[in-house]
Amino acid sequence: MFIPTNGWLKIRIFTSMNSLLITPKDASEMQFLTELLQKLGLGIAEIPAEALENAGLLKLMQEVDTTDLVSGEEIFRKF
Repeated sequence: MFIPTNGWLKIRIFTSMNSLLITPKDASEMQFLTELLQKLGLGIAEIPAEALENAGLLKLMQEVDTTDLVSGEEIFRKF
C-alpha cells in the first residue's frame, strides 16, 4: 500500500546496480505503475518526502568547500 506524501506519491525501483525514482502525476497513474512493476517482479517501496530532503541536504553538505577556514571571532561578528 502506498500513502500520499505531500500530495505526491513516490515509488522506488530497487535493482542490483542503480535505483530509479518515479513520481506519478496522479493516483490512477500510481495504481497503473504499481501493478505493472509487481507483474514484472520488481521490488517497490515508498520514499517519504523527508527522506528525499535529507538526501538532498547530505549531497549539498558533501559538496561544500571545506578548504577555507573561518575563525570563531569572525563567526561571532556576523551575529
